Amino acid sequence: MNGRKRDAAGKWQIRYISRSATCRICALRTRCLTEKAKLRVVYRWEHESVVERHLARMRHAGALMRRRTGLVEHPFGTLKCRAGYRHFLLRGFEKVRGEWSLMTLCYNFTRVLSILGLNGFIASLAR
Repeated sequence: MNGRKRDAAGKWQIRYISRSATCRICALRTRCLTEKAKLRVVYRWEHESVVERHLARMRHAGALMRRRTGLVEHPFGTLKCRAGYRHFLLRGFEKVRGEWSLMTLCYNFTRVLSILGLNGFIASLAR
């Protein structure tokens, strides 16, 4: 007796129904049903398994997330502190995307210059 319905957020929920006779042998029955209940109805988002797999993967990825945080935070900190980009000057997704692209281009260019040096950069352009 399974069905589907949309919730208030517009997500599809799958309905699972179980009779109390089926639940009688379950050790967790007292958590789900009262003594007089005849049915147990559970709604679950249709993509809940994807979220659960992601959470399980992230539970064991502490070192990876710390490494990723260290890699990502440096450019943001540099842009905010040295370049003075505390907030976006424009409004609207496309304009902010353009502004962000210019900021990251400038950041990447300064990184190239600090790694290769001006002479090395000019030599690589000449090749």
